[in-house]
Amino acid sequence: MSVHQSPASERRLLDVALSALLFAALLATPASAQDPWEGTFRGDGLVLTLRATGDGQYRGNAVEDGTRYSVTGRVTGARMEGRYSLLLLRQSFVGELSGNRLRIVAEDETYELLRDGSPEADAVAARVQAEVAERADLERRANAGVAARWSPALTGQRLIRLTRSGDGTGGGQTRSTVTLCRDGRAGYQYQSSMAFNTSGGFGNASDRDEGEGRWEVVTLNSRPVLRMRLQDGRVLDWLLSMENERVHLDGRQYLREAAPC
Repeated sequence: MSVHQSPASERRLLDVALSALLFAALLATPASAQDPWEGTFRGDGLVLTLRATGDGQYRGNAVEDGTRYSVTGRVTGARMEGRYSLLLLRQSFVGELSGNRLRIVAEDETYELLRDGSPEADAVAARVQAEVAERADLERRANAGVAARWSPALTGQRLIRLTRSGDGTGGGQTRSTVTLCRDGRAGYQYQSSMAFNTSGGFGNASDRDEGEGRWEVVTLNSRPVLRMRLQDGRVLDWLLSMENERVHLDGRQYLREAAPC
């Protein structure tokens, strides 16, 4: 038995077939290649962003040390001749592109840049992150070792330094107190007073500073440092040393007594 199709059905089948062929052709058509000069490149402290404006011309901006420059350039092959500008400043540069790597030469400076998102840039970022993590781990270990060595001499102690001075016309004194509690809390207090006698009469002056926070022992340039982070945001550092069983802060001897905390 044969089946007869109407002209309308045949047209619908033909439309479906043509649509399928057109869709397949679109899938088979390769996407237009990205302009190799367009994009953002960074390295050696420089971030350069370029966009094509036609006829081999490019515009964009460059950022170095927080300063943004306008950039124009013209490309011939794998070489760009351009200029960056800021207000009245004008400076020429030459760029050479090789894959995802862009070398910029401006005056006596050479910058090696990588395209953002490229495998090369991702590899550099991963290596930098690994180096930062390694340095942080080494610093934590060093701080832990230094803290263990200094903990018996500092924990639960109050460090006090008194100074006095005077002559025939007056005198003064200062008192510095550093309190290091066992639970990590800390206190700092500085007081100074001065009295003087001149032909014009008697006078005096005083000064005071104090704060509370947390304390720890860290390493700074491979040397032990007592660090106090105050609640007001200040960070106080004293270089630690020990001479004749006496604690010295920044080379000055402090007396020790038990802290009430």
